[in-house]
Amino acid sequence: MCQLQSRTGCVSVKVRWVIVSVVVVAALSLAVWWYGRGAQSDLEPTGASAAAPVSPTRPAPTVPPDYAQRIESLRALLADAPEDASIHQALALEYVRAADWGPALEAATRAVELDPEAAAAHRVLGFVTAQAGVADRAVRAYQRATDLATDDPRVLIEAGIYFSEVGQHHLAEPVLRHALELDPDNALTLLALAVVRLARGDPG
Repeated sequence: MCQLQSRTGCVSVKVRWVIVSVVVVAALSLAVWWYGRGAQSDLEPTGASAAAPVSPTRPAPTVPPDYAQRIESLRALLADAPEDASIHQALALEYVRAADWGPALEAATRAVELDPEAAAAHRVLGFVTAQAGVADRAVRAYQRATDLATDDPRVLIEAGIYFSEVGQHHLAEPVLRHALELDPDNALTLLALAVVRLARGDPG
């Protein structure tokens, strides 16, 4: 009788952890959207219009009516400053809004070519490739972004959450732990680390 209760209790605990895992992953998906906003607002060049947030793990939102105007404005900026990596980044993010993956990847890649030591450029490339579903390239780009932005907890959290979402928990944990060192009171980082532990079978 005692053994049966123990087994039942064990099953109950496992079920509870599955439920917790689902809820936590859903929360992290929302968190990616939140942090993904910075990949646009932080990097948009002066004179370019603001872009709405796009999540790397969700379908692109409905194309706004002024999408073509936004693209043309950014192209005009590029005509005056073709070597400006931040304009290429903003253009890439605008293409993501329309799920126009070819030009988005081209613009993001060009930004990295123009400024290979800029964490922002690699962050945008990771963001765009993640949205496009090119996970291996997104992981590499986010890895480089975290290497270059070791003191920016927002970049670290965004990358760590993405690593966790694609099952790269061995990459996620050290990045998230470092983010927590920089911002010890960040509940989102604690939540993301909890997901990593759950995925590894360590609910504690």
